[in-house]
Amino acid sequence: MAQANLRSTGKALRVLGLFCLLLLVQKGIAFEFKVGGPNGWAVPADPNSNSHNQWAEKNRFQTGDSLLFVYPGDKDSVLYVTKEDYNNCSTDRPLQKFTDGHTVFNLNHSGPYYFISGVKDNCLKNEKIIVVVMANRSKLAPAPSNETVAASLLQMKRRHLLLLHHQQRYPHPQHQQLENHLLHPLDQRRQIQLQPLQSNHLLIKVVHLQFFSDSLAPWELFLDHHSCCFSEFKICVVKSLGYIFFFNF
Repeated sequence: MAQANLRSTGKALRVLGLFCLLLLVQKGIAFEFKVGGPNGWAVPADPNSNSHNQWAEKNRFQTGDSLLFVYPGDKDSVLYVTKEDYNNCSTDRPLQKFTDGHTVFNLNHSGPYYFISGVKDNCLKNEKIIVVVMANRSKLAPAPSNETVAASLLQMKRRHLLLLHHQQRYPHPQHQQLENHLLHPLDQRRQIQLQPLQSNHLLIKVVHLQFFSDSLAPWELFLDHHSCCFSEFKICVVKSLGYIFFFNF
């Protein structure tokens, strides 16, 4: 009876783990972009150049993504405006106005979006941005089936880390920072080999990690409230910076 209960519990954990995995994969398709990067929503250091549009041109936005505007709400604001009002820095008739200082704007359709500062003088100093949103790729290519994802999971080998993100999507703006955060804290004696694989519309990189110690301490750096780990199943799923990480131990 005890062994039967253990087997039943093990199956339940496996199902729960796969469900968590599939849920995170679905959520991982959408990205939240902090407008302006580390500097946030503010007048550019060089008012003669539009650093916000330069930032936007380095990223690829799709329907379902969102923009995060961070700014002092008592001194600034965000206006969602027409193209004409964008060009003229007209603050009189915005389509939408935000003053909370931590604005999340959902990109729910493709095409251009125009934003300016609610302070006209700031807008004239190029605190303005155009974000062009691509059509959702889910309409162009079928998503992987539950069976495909489950099979990929079950094929994982010991100490393999899988890094997935949307195919044909430009690398996340913090990709290099993310790689540094991932790889540098690990034991310096590690051996790493990158092997790119193609699976449906997901780009998969398998990072082979060979440790000289069985300690799991390095992985603790990545476990946060976006992760779910199952000791019996020996699998962890971690969502961070728009990426989904799968690794077992």
